[in-house]
Amino acid sequence: MTAQIGTKEDPYDILIIGAGPHALTLVVRLLTPHPASLYTDKEQERFVRSSKLKSAIRKERICVVDEHGAWMTRWRMLFDEYGIDWMRSLVDVHPDASDKGSLRDFAMANNRLDEIKEIDDFVEKNKHRASGFNHAQHTSFQIPSSSLFIDFCAHLVEQLDLKNVVRQARVTRITPVPSGEFELILTNRGGSVIPLYAKRVVCAIGNVGIPNVPRWVQECQACGRRRYPRDALMHSSELATGGYLRQCRPTQKGRRVMIVGGGLTAGHLVKRGACQFDEVIVVTRQHLRVKQFDVSLQWVDRHSASYLCRFWQESDPKGRLKMIQTARQGGSINGWMKEDLSAMQSSGTLRIRERVQILTATWIDNSTELGQHWHVELDDGSMECVNRIWMATGSKMDAEHDKLLSQLHRAIPVGCTEGLPMLTTDLKWHPQHAIYVMGGYAALQVGPNALNLAGAKIAADRIVESIRDEEEESSECQVCVGLEECQNRYDAIALE
Repeated sequence: MTAQIGTKEDPYDILIIGAGPHALTLVVRLLTPHPASLYTDKEQERFVRSSKLKSAIRKERICVVDEHGAWMTRWRMLFDEYGIDWMRSLVDVHPDASDKGSLRDFAMANNRLDEIKEIDDFVEKNKHRASGFNHAQHTSFQIPSSSLFIDFCAHLVEQLDLKNVVRQARVTRITPVPSGEFELILTNRGGSVIPLYAKRVVCAIGNVGIPNVPRWVQECQACGRRRYPRDALMHSSELATGGYLRQCRPTQKGRRVMIVGGGLTAGHLVKRGACQFDEVIVVTRQHLRVKQFDVSLQWVDRHSASYLCRFWQESDPKGRLKMIQTARQGGSINGWMKEDLSAMQSSGTLRIRERVQILTATWIDNSTELGQHWHVELDDGSMECVNRIWMATGSKMDAEHDKLLSQLHRAIPVGCTEGLPMLTTDLKWHPQHAIYVMGGYAALQVGPNALNLAGAKIAADRIVESIRDEEEESSECQVCVGLEECQNRYDAIALE
């Protein structure tokens, strides 16, 4: 990384906040002169037309800022803590923009084809209303193991020499300056604060929204101080980052943990909890929903392009939000997680309480028989006594309350629909400012897959095309200025 770049006199061409899969997808796309297409014939034609172009931005003009200081550190840590063995996305959806089949080729070259699994036992049978077409029977789906995917991403970083592109720091403020660039205030690990400057900024912060905490938890904390130990009541995000999921089983018998939620994260917490407790109790307000993907099948299979077109044709943000909510339908588990949970139920390790919610939870600190525990009252009139409560209640996206985006929202106000910013089509925060957004906060423009790798591909394409358009427009302006300064047509030829 060149020391002089990033100053007010020589700003970076682009600065990306976050070093997860979305950021890696964008950087690879920026550096790929001949990108492949995952979507429509029209997109493919556009890529062919641009095949003579060079990379959108030179690597040394790119800076990625992440508080961990390396590619996909937080992502790898979460997968390791939760014990996630298989991806939930397809094998042809990955950060490499040059070849749709490169992940499969990587597996073949390293004798790891056994880490690509075909899904042939769909529970979700989503039929096309008009023709009765059964997607599950006529579409082949294959997914990679998480270790294969992680190693493939490391291969991309090494292949493109991207290790030194990442800078360890935390971005605390983004401010537009009169010259058109942006000043970013970074806090280093040691606490020192430094400014960096960039022509463009991309917020690729992924799924780090605000933890969704139920009302009864807020009532537990309403007294102003915690009356219970820190690890007695924790959100899944705290459990994963705090190392609580790998603790050894205590010697005390009869200990129980209650897990609140019915999604895939809850399923992984059940399996981790079974290693620490004698009994695991799942409380979910809905029936357990079994889906292979976190969106409905039609958004993933061969008909996904038509559903995306319908989404993009919807002009009302509230209409788009309703389509997103219908496609995602809240938390769900996949088929093999359902099998694992059923086996634990049969062994007596797991109890699942469906269609119930917690009304109150009272911490009991002086019981000699049960030890310290929660006395939990459920809305069906029943009671449970547990030693720990783990919440797999997800997170909510709210740009007006997010640590970084709320500051940006105050500096450059934009409209929001239930916490999601109303971006431009090319994912700019505001038409007059070259600040782009990827991930869940781009859902109103990208679609229900915005959080996923498929959404990362769409977002990367749009951002790179926007940058190319700006560069071409700038080049044309420079040519026009040069022509005005020419005395005759021979001078104009000399400019070429």
